[in-house]
Amino acid sequence: MDNDKLLLRRIADISALCDKYNTPRFSDFLDEAEQAKVKLNYADLGGVWFGGYDGAARQILGFFPDWFEPQESEFPIAAVKITNKGTRRLTHRDYLGTIMSLGLERRKIGDIAVSDTYAYVFVASDVAEVVGAIDKIAACGVKCDIVPLSECVVPEAEYKLSDVVAASMRLDAVVGAVCNFSRKNAADYIASGKCEVNHIAAIRCDQTVKEGDLLSLRGLGRVQIMHISGETRSGRLHITIKKFI
Repeated sequence: MDNDKLLLRRIADISALCDKYNTPRFSDFLDEAEQAKVKLNYADLGGVWFGGYDGAARQILGFFPDWFEPQESEFPIAAVKITNKGTRRLTHRDYLGTIMSLGLERRKIGDIAVSDTYAYVFVASDVAEVVGAIDKIAACGVKCDIVPLSECVVPEAEYKLSDVVAASMRLDAVVGAVCNFSRKNAADYIASGKCEVNHIAAIRCDQTVKEGDLLSLRGLGRVQIMHISGETRSGRLHITIKKFI
């Protein structure tokens, strides 16, 4: 059984256990691609997504009985604030590498929100004490505190807005406009499997892109289609995009 089928079976089992025992049940942390697959295949299954803060990339799916009012506080998520006491700025890779060296599975770790002098690490509640015992990352001394989720102030992802002009809303036309590729180069790039639309691999050049769609372009970053503002005299489309930095 491939990974996608295993993932979908696990989610179905969690939902079934919620119904059987009439108690809330939760998945592990799922990345954005896994979330997209679950939403695509189980659109009517219900459930509530939460990753520890609004806008989290990695999230847990919770199922609740009909009588139970879903609460974010019910999710088995803890936040560990790791304060850097060294002089070197630690990166996301530094934090994740140290945490994974503890022998934890990636599914137990949610987002790691990094600032200049500290990071919030969102983890499954049952491993919070393990992560909270870290005292050094990349030769820098650190101090760890398990803090309430409500105290975590996570900055929004940085981005810049810009305008492009595309012949149509076909995927190859939009990728060409965003990346300054020729139509052929855009088609080759898509066919090579380097493009995702809303975290689902896209290989059809004629796929239609719409407002709100997120394009993940391997090696080039992520772009969201924000607004289609009209046509040029030649019938091409003005598109406002958000490019994440």
